[in-house]
Amino acid sequence: LTGGVAGVAYSTTLSQTGALGSPNFAIMGGALPPGLSLSSSGTISGTPTATGTFVFTARVNDASGCSASQIYSITVQCPSNPITMADFPILCSNGSVYTLIGAFPTGGTYSGTGVSGGKFDPAAGTQIITYNYTDPYGCTHFSSKMITVNPELNITTQPLASTICAGSNTTFTAVASNATGYQWQVNTGSGFTNITNSPIYSGATTSSLTVTGATANMTGYVYRAVISGSTGCSPKNSTSAALTVSSVSGSISKTDISCNGGSNGSIFLTPSGGVLPYTFEWNDGVKTQNRTGLAPGVYTVTIKDVNGCTAVTS
Repeated sequence: LTGGVAGVAYSTTLSQTGALGSPNFAIMGGALPPGLSLSSSGTISGTPTATGTFVFTARVNDASGCSASQIYSITVQCPSNPITMADFPILCSNGSVYTLIGAFPTGGTYSGTGVSGGKFDPAAGTQIITYNYTDPYGCTHFSSKMITVNPELNITTQPLASTICAGSNTTFTAVASNATGYQWQVNTGSGFTNITNSPIYSGATTSSLTVTGATANMTGYVYRAVISGSTGCSPKNSTSAALTVSSVSGSISKTDISCNGGSNGSIFLTPSGGVLPYTFEWNDGVKTQNRTGLAPGVYTVTIKDVNGCTAVTS
């Protein structure tokens, strides 16, 4: 006989020839699939509730008492896969454990690399997630979808601090992984703003920003790179790098040689700015801060702080 599908309405009719009057059908042995029944007129109908091959004997008799029988079988198959799965969101490799949802009918289980207890750990990376479901008829079904995990975005600024002399340059370097580009920014004390003359780096893994220390007023400026065109994974900002501009100066007071017989002059030097300690180098090779017993002439001194920043005064 025609096969059926569990959960799907079924109908077929047995036939006979030679009956006197209306024939009468009945099951004499075996069993129909659960959910089906045989009417006295020979129609087998209903909705199967179990799968498998079911063998039974049908008997027909008529008003004269004559009868005949026949062995039949009906095979009931599993229904088609009922599972639907919604797309998973894109996750980040450094994100928290994600609870797997979106599959229907409910009551199934998820499996795959990184899956445990219905949850997925993004640290496992992009994976195929399978949903397994057993229907009310004992049939097992599965469906799979990919869950995409984007790598964590990392970006750092090196070095984290730089001290330069006024008028000199320093270079900060941004080192990024998994970023598609980034923009340099500076904080001069009122929040970060884009550096307009620094390009947005696209597809690069490193870039350098050269800063000129114009004045000591730049001390305390903070620089960073900001990821642009990211994959949606944090962090988006690099570590910040602080700038210190060292500016050295010196002032001189002097005692000139008098014209009434005096023979000595003196210089008293007061350095300022920069970072202690200072060193001194006069044009005549002397390395002291102050000078006494001087003959007439022009004396020039180079003042240098610990960072190598210099000032020249005469």
